[in-house]
Amino acid sequence: MRNKKSATRATNEAAPDQKNGVRSITIAEARRMAFEASEKIRQAQISYAEEEAKRSYDYRVEE
Repeated sequence: MRNKKSATRATNEAAPDQKNGVRSITIAEARRMAFEASEKIRQAQISYAEEEAKRSYDYRVEE
């Protein structure tokens, strides 16, 4: 198990809307944000697959 100190350390990233500003987030917050983003992507993929399953295609070639 990881020690508590490493799990709560802060990560710095440049804020895109601030030229010299730095915003600190915890590792846990970064993981939560990544999980939420991956969940949104997964839901979008499911929605697309469901819509695609409803479509029908006609591949007949008329001569």
